Amino acid sequence: MPDWWGVVDMGHVAATDNAHWIIAPFLGSNAAYAMSGIYLMKKFGLVDTSETEGLKFKLTKLSMLGVWVAIAGLMSTVYHSVQALGSYALAESLCYVDHAIAGSATFYFLHTCGNPSKQTWVLGALAAITLVCATPNYALIHSTWHYLSALTATRWALDGYKRISNADEAKGDLKLERA
Repeated sequence: MPDWWGVVDMGHVAATDNAHWIIAPFLGSNAAYAMSGIYLMKKFGLVDTSETEGLKFKLTKLSMLGVWVAIAGLMSTVYHSVQALGSYALAESLCYVDHAIAGSATFYFLHTCGNPSKQTWVLGALAAITLVCATPNYALIHSTWHYLSALTATRWALDGYKRISNADEAKGDLKLERA
Protein backbone atom coordinates (compact mmCIF):
# COMPACT_ATOMS: atom_id res chain seq x y z
CA MET A 1 0.00 0.00 0.00
CA PRO A 2 1.20 3.55 -0.54
CA ASP A 3 2.78 5.34 2.42
CA TRP A 4 -0.18 7.69 2.72
CA TRP A 5 -2.64 4.75 2.91
CA GLY A 6 -0.67 2.10 4.71
CA VAL A 7 -1.98 -0.90 6.56
CA VAL A 8 -1.80 -0.34 10.31
CA ASP A 9 0.47 -2.94 11.89
CA MET A 10 -1.43 -4.33 14.88
CA GLY A 11 1.27 -6.78 15.97
CA HIS A 12 1.97 -4.74 19.08
CA VAL A 13 -1.69 -4.97 20.13
CA ALA A 14 -1.84 -8.76 19.80
CA ALA A 15 1.25 -9.03 22.03
CA THR A 16 -0.38 -7.25 25.00
CA ASP A 17 -2.13 -8.91 27.93
CA ASN A 18 -5.41 -7.14 27.17
CA ALA A 19 -5.38 -7.80 23.41
CA HIS A 20 -8.73 -9.57 23.52
CA TRP A 21 -10.40 -6.40 24.87
CA ILE A 22 -9.23 -4.54 21.77
CA ILE A 23 -9.22 -7.16 19.03
CA ALA A 24 -12.55 -8.88 19.77
CA PRO A 25 -14.67 -5.69 19.54
CA PHE A 26 -12.63 -4.58 16.52
CA LEU A 27 -13.30 -7.79 14.62
CA GLY A 28 -16.85 -7.94 15.97
CA SER A 29 -17.65 -4.56 14.46
CA ASN A 30 -17.73 -6.29 11.07
CA ALA A 31 -21.03 -7.80 12.22
CA ALA A 32 -22.54 -4.48 11.15
CA TYR A 33 -22.04 -5.58 7.53
CA ALA A 34 -23.70 -8.94 8.19
CA MET A 35 -26.70 -7.21 9.81
CA SER A 36 -26.97 -4.73 6.94
CA GLY A 37 -26.57 -7.44 4.30
CA ILE A 38 -29.15 -9.74 5.89
CA TYR A 39 -31.60 -6.86 6.33
CA LEU A 40 -31.25 -5.85 2.66
CA MET A 41 -31.47 -9.44 1.39
CA LYS A 42 -34.65 -9.93 3.41
CA LYS A 43 -36.10 -6.52 2.47
CA PHE A 44 -35.54 -7.08 -1.23
CA GLY A 45 -36.49 -10.77 -1.24
CA LEU A 46 -33.30 -12.65 -2.08
CA VAL A 47 -34.78 -15.94 -0.87
CA ASP A 48 -38.26 -17.13 -1.79
CA THR A 49 -39.53 -20.00 0.34
CA SER A 50 -42.93 -20.55 -1.22
CA GLU A 51 -44.36 -23.99 -0.57
CA THR A 52 -44.97 -24.71 -4.24
CA GLU A 53 -41.45 -24.09 -5.49
CA GLY A 54 -39.31 -24.74 -2.40
CA LEU A 55 -36.18 -22.68 -1.74
CA LYS A 56 -35.50 -20.34 -4.64
CA PHE A 57 -33.12 -17.39 -4.97
CA LYS A 58 -34.45 -14.24 -6.60
CA LEU A 59 -31.38 -12.43 -7.89
CA THR A 60 -32.52 -8.90 -8.65
CA LYS A 61 -30.53 -5.70 -8.75
CA LEU A 62 -31.93 -4.77 -5.37
CA SER A 63 -31.49 -8.14 -3.66
CA MET A 64 -27.86 -8.17 -4.80
CA LEU A 65 -27.20 -5.01 -2.75
CA GLY A 66 -27.41 -7.10 0.41
CA VAL A 67 -25.16 -9.75 -1.11
CA TRP A 68 -22.53 -7.12 -1.92
CA VAL A 69 -22.61 -5.77 1.64
CA ALA A 70 -22.33 -9.27 3.10
CA ILE A 71 -19.39 -10.19 0.84
CA ALA A 72 -17.62 -6.93 1.69
CA GLY A 73 -18.15 -7.65 5.39
CA LEU A 74 -16.83 -11.18 5.08
CA MET A 75 -13.70 -9.96 3.29
CA SER A 76 -13.24 -7.19 5.84
CA THR A 77 -13.39 -9.75 8.63
CA VAL A 78 -10.79 -11.96 6.95
CA TYR A 79 -8.50 -9.01 6.24
CA HIS A 80 -8.74 -7.51 9.73
CA SER A 81 -8.32 -10.92 11.39
CA VAL A 82 -5.02 -11.36 9.60
CA GLN A 83 -4.10 -7.74 10.30
CA ALA A 84 -4.72 -8.16 14.03
CA LEU A 85 -3.53 -11.72 14.57
CA GLY A 86 -1.42 -12.80 11.61
CA SER A 87 1.21 -11.82 9.11
CA TYR A 88 1.58 -8.14 8.25
CA ALA A 89 2.71 -9.01 4.70
CA LEU A 90 -0.39 -11.14 4.12
CA ALA A 91 -2.61 -8.44 5.66
CA GLU A 92 -1.16 -5.90 3.26
CA SER A 93 -2.01 -8.17 0.33
CA LEU A 94 -5.51 -8.84 1.64
CA CYS A 95 -6.04 -5.10 1.98
CA TYR A 96 -5.98 -4.84 -1.82
CA VAL A 97 -8.67 -7.52 -2.09
CA ASP A 98 -10.73 -5.81 0.63
CA HIS A 99 -10.52 -2.49 -1.21
CA ALA A 100 -11.36 -4.11 -4.56
CA ILE A 101 -14.53 -5.69 -3.17
CA ALA A 102 -15.59 -2.54 -1.30
CA GLY A 103 -14.93 -0.40 -4.38
CA SER A 104 -16.85 -2.78 -6.63
CA ALA A 105 -19.74 -2.76 -4.17
CA THR A 106 -19.72 1.05 -4.20
CA PHE A 107 -19.90 1.13 -8.01
CA TYR A 108 -22.71 -1.44 -7.94
CA PHE A 109 -24.63 0.71 -5.44
CA LEU A 110 -24.11 3.79 -7.61
CA HIS A 111 -25.30 1.95 -10.72
CA THR A 112 -28.31 0.40 -8.99
CA CYS A 113 -29.39 3.12 -6.56
CA GLY A 114 -28.17 6.31 -8.21
CA ASN A 115 -26.88 9.17 -6.12
CA PRO A 116 -27.57 8.91 -2.39
CA SER A 117 -29.89 11.34 -0.64
CA LYS A 118 -28.39 14.33 1.18
CA GLN A 119 -28.84 12.59 4.53
CA THR A 120 -27.03 9.52 3.22
CA TRP A 121 -24.22 11.70 1.83
CA VAL A 122 -23.78 13.29 5.28
CA LEU A 123 -23.70 9.88 6.95
CA GLY A 124 -21.19 8.67 4.34
CA ALA A 125 -19.02 11.74 4.88
CA LEU A 126 -18.98 11.07 8.62
CA ALA A 127 -17.98 7.49 7.89
CA ALA A 128 -15.20 8.67 5.55
CA ILE A 129 -13.79 10.91 8.28
CA THR A 130 -13.37 7.87 10.53
CA LEU A 131 -11.68 6.03 7.67
CA VAL A 132 -9.18 8.80 6.98
CA CYS A 133 -8.51 9.84 10.59
CA ALA A 134 -7.89 6.39 12.03
CA THR A 135 -5.04 7.02 14.43
CA PRO A 136 -3.99 6.97 17.24
CA ASN A 137 -6.81 4.64 18.43
CA TYR A 138 -7.02 2.66 15.19
CA ALA A 139 -9.11 -0.30 16.41
CA LEU A 140 -11.77 1.93 17.99
CA ILE A 141 -11.94 4.49 15.18
CA HIS A 142 -11.89 1.89 12.42
CA SER A 143 -14.65 -0.03 14.21
CA THR A 144 -16.70 3.16 13.98
CA TRP A 145 -16.02 3.13 10.22
CA HIS A 146 -17.50 -0.38 10.02
CA TYR A 147 -20.71 0.68 11.78
CA LEU A 148 -21.13 3.95 9.90
CA SER A 149 -20.31 2.54 6.46
CA ALA A 150 -22.75 -0.37 6.95
CA LEU A 151 -25.42 2.10 8.01
CA THR A 152 -24.61 4.28 5.00
CA ALA A 153 -24.94 1.29 2.65
CA THR A 154 -28.32 0.42 4.17
CA ARG A 155 -29.59 3.98 3.83
CA TRP A 156 -28.29 4.21 0.26
CA ALA A 157 -30.07 0.98 -0.69
CA LEU A 158 -33.30 2.34 0.81
CA ASP A 159 -32.80 5.60 -1.12
CA GLY A 160 -32.45 3.59 -4.32
CA TYR A 161 -35.49 1.45 -3.52
CA LYS A 162 -37.58 4.57 -2.94
CA ARG A 163 -36.34 6.09 -6.21
CA ILE A 164 -37.07 2.91 -8.19
CA SER A 165 -40.48 2.42 -6.52
CA ASN A 166 -41.49 6.01 -7.24
CA ALA A 167 -40.42 5.69 -10.88
CA ASP A 168 -42.30 2.39 -11.25
CA GLU A 169 -45.41 3.86 -9.61
CA ALA A 170 -45.30 6.77 -12.02
CA LYS A 171 -45.27 4.24 -14.87
CA GLY A 172 -47.98 2.16 -13.18
CA ASP A 173 -45.63 -0.85 -13.01
CA LEU A 174 -44.24 -2.23 -9.75
CA LYS A 175 -41.97 -4.93 -11.29
CA LEU A 176 -38.30 -4.55 -10.45
CA GLU A 177 -35.75 -5.36 -13.12
CA ARG A 178 -33.78 -8.61 -12.78
CA ALA A 179 -30.02 -8.37 -12.39
